[in-house]
Amino acid sequence: MQAPKPAATLVALAVVLGAAVFVLRARVEMGWLPANDLYTYFYPKMLYALASWHDGGRGLLWNPFQNCGEPFFGVSQTGLTYPPFWLYLVFAPERALRAVLLVQLVIAGSGAYVLGRELGARPLAALTGALAFEMGNITLALIVSSPIHSGPYVWMPWALAGCERLLRGPTLRRALSLALVLAVTILPGMPQTVFFIYLLIGFRVLWELAGARVDRPLRVLGLFVLALTLPALLAAIQLFPDIEMARASLRRGGLSAHEIDPYPPWGLATLRQQLAMRTVQQPFLLVPCLVGLVPLFAARTRRMAFFYGTVAILSIVLALGAQTPVYDLYARLPFATAFRFPSRFLWVTGFCLAVLTALGVEALASSSHSTGWQRPLLVAAIALPLLSLFVLTPDGLRPLEWQVAGLVLGAGAIVAVAPRLAQWAPAVVLLALTVQLLRAPSSPTVYLLGWDPDYFGAQGVFAALRARMGPQDRVYLVHGSQHRFMAKSASLYRLPTVLDYEPLVAQRYAELSVMLRAGHRMTDLNDANYRGPRLEPSFSRRLLDLTASRYVAAEANFVGDIERIVPPLPRVATIDDVTVFENPLSLPRAFYVPRVEVVSDPDALLARLASGGDDLRQVALVEELPPSGRTVSGNPPAESSVEFAHNDPEHVTLDVEAPKEGFVVLTDQYFPGWVATVDGRPVPIQRANYAFRLVEVPAGRSTVEFRYRPGMLRLGAAVSAASLATVIGLLAWSWRKPRRVPSRRSVQ
Repeated sequence: MQAPKPAATLVALAVVLGAAVFVLRARVEMGWLPANDLYTYFYPKMLYALASWHDGGRGLLWNPFQNCGEPFFGVSQTGLTYPPFWLYLVFAPERALRAVLLVQLVIAGSGAYVLGRELGARPLAALTGALAFEMGNITLALIVSSPIHSGPYVWMPWALAGCERLLRGPTLRRALSLALVLAVTILPGMPQTVFFIYLLIGFRVLWELAGARVDRPLRVLGLFVLALTLPALLAAIQLFPDIEMARASLRRGGLSAHEIDPYPPWGLATLRQQLAMRTVQQPFLLVPCLVGLVPLFAARTRRMAFFYGTVAILSIVLALGAQTPVYDLYARLPFATAFRFPSRFLWVTGFCLAVLTALGVEALASSSHSTGWQRPLLVAAIALPLLSLFVLTPDGLRPLEWQVAGLVLGAGAIVAVAPRLAQWAPAVVLLALTVQLLRAPSSPTVYLLGWDPDYFGAQGVFAALRARMGPQDRVYLVHGSQHRFMAKSASLYRLPTVLDYEPLVAQRYAELSVMLRAGHRMTDLNDANYRGPRLEPSFSRRLLDLTASRYVAAEANFVGDIERIVPPLPRVATIDDVTVFENPLSLPRAFYVPRVEVVSDPDALLARLASGGDDLRQVALVEELPPSGRTVSGNPPAESSVEFAHNDPEHVTLDVEAPKEGFVVLTDQYFPGWVATVDGRPVPIQRANYAFRLVEVPAGRSTVEFRYRPGMLRLGAAVSAASLATVIGLLAWSWRKPRRVPSRRSVQ
């Protein structure tokens, strides 16, 4: 690495910040559709978390308003421990949204600059690579579509920079620094990108070991093992609850081929279509492609170019998924089949192209040291990708793109004809990249809403529902794609609902929800994630009633579906284009039953719930005998009552009046971490009616309390605190020691 230049670094950071501001301002109006995951998943989650924070923290651990209640903090993609998301505590929500995106872009650009400098690129070359990454197609697509997805991705160059530093000088301090960066990548909640980062680092270390460029391989391996395992302990406060949720979720095992890639596979036809439309869905930005081969023809950059070029090609092949045998080999890696969409390997391709951009500009700048016959090869290295892009792009390059390509070719010509002017080549390439990014950018598919979006346009609907609903009721939302009325609107307005847009759902509840909506068993997770909330003709009315769906609110396009339900649901209100129906047959959320019946086969139990003849007000179906061994049969009892005395998200208290010994069913999701007492005496919670909770109660009056005390969260917090204290202590100890970096051959 070259000696740091503070002035150059400050200039680079200023450019990175300016580019981030420009991108956000431009993305307000550009694009075809509003950013879906941003506004239907991330933003409402942050707004819900903010409201819970101001409500004394109630609801941060458990969200009772979605999917009949489920963990909130413990869902990995909530990401509450990721520091940039804390900006919602500082700014108004709509400004915090843009502040998060701005910070993400700055992290991306500054990290790419640091990596370029770590690889030996001079400031201008590193800055070119930084802009290629920060404003590259993949980064922009991820930043605008979902901060959760972009969270780990923007730290990828920081992680690789830490890897290079550790390879160059294997010290404990550098291993701990890399571990801290990797811990941060875990916190946003997108493990697939973290997996990519770990693969990159592992491949990079093996590359160095295979080339015998490591003087003390055992020490290096030991420090990398420490750096790669310690992040799990540092991020345990987020990771341990995530693992608990994942083990209970519909992704708890390896995914099938159809679950991994449910859409038509990515291939050459898709690439040609995306190139023709110039969309940000593909990673092939013009300038990075033109200079990507250049570093292969310069001794100073050749070895690192081979590494990143190999990774780029390999990631393109893996993006083809099961179409190649290479993916079959990848699928044998631990955790590989836990992730979806092989086309996401193109994220790695985009990162590698940005690194190759920095190396390519560095190769041009240092070409004066090349021999005379080598310099013309640099022009050929630019012309070859240009020819390939011309062939692949159906309508060829556009006029402004030819001008950009001409600037890059001009930089190569300067090097070939006048090597003494080679130091000007980086400036020409940087100019070409700037022209492309500003005047000929790729077309985004999504855009940001304005500063005052009509995001809460359905307030009237939810106000009407709130006036009617009590703690025993839920609402079933039937919605389309509007942001004003969507799955997470229920969480925004804090009204309990039956279904939500959540990719990580408990397996049992996912199966029950598919049976409710479609009337058949779930075949794979695509049934749960992509069918939407529409009630199909074969839906289960009994499950709709069981989930306490006292009300159904439907957009105009779906009103006809609700009107065909038998017996019919009466209309109670129509506000704007949303109609509210009442379901008088719905069961209450909490109720007494005099007996249980054991159905040990879960499939048979769910089918019986959905289409059997049992009166679910009189019997609950369980998969094993209650701990007492009693099922309490006999004549139907007299009147009973169950009332909510306390209804906080993590603490529910019920006042029960039971005519005889029996059971209380609470139609909230059964999940680890909930504990119950009856009149202050601890009692076990049993899973009943496939996905809900049941406790035994005595005859007469009693008080039943449910409290959410997630043990994995407490354990994770303790492990994170201890690990962080240990790392801080080791870093302080390492700074007190005389600095001595073991020698190692240059990585350049």
